[in-house]
Amino acid sequence: MGASREPVPDVVKIRARRAASMRVPADVELLELVYDSVLDAEVLLPPGGAHTRVLAFSGGGARLEVKIDCTKSQTCRLSGWVVPVAATVATVRTECGTRTLGIDDYGGFSLDHLAPAQVSVLVEVPLRGTTRRFQSSWFAI
Repeated sequence: MGASREPVPDVVKIRARRAASMRVPADVELLELVYDSVLDAEVLLPPGGAHTRVLAFSGGGARLEVKIDCTKSQTCRLSGWVVPVAATVATVRTECGTRTLGIDDYGGFSLDHLAPAQVSVLVEVPLRGTTRRFQSSWFAI
């Protein structure tokens, strides 16, 4: 006697695919969130218009700083940098794909017109005589 099974709902399939795409690549170190201005009770957002969010991720001898400036129109500008050394490559990952960003003369990077999404930043950094890859944990914009 065979057991009948319900078909897997489409929403479950979509979420499973999304979760698989959000994993950290094997050769990348995951950075831990160590600061989020949204959680800082001392920071007050200006009334109306735009607001700014600052996040910091740390691990493996590197610290990734990310700043997000959003407007009333719900588009955001993401900018960031790595300390103690400048990134050589920066990539923004979203649920929809990845985008490699240009690095300025000071090691900073930015992306304009970012819509609300789950986001992670992956950077390559020359550290301790080798190129190391780090990724922030995922955060919502």
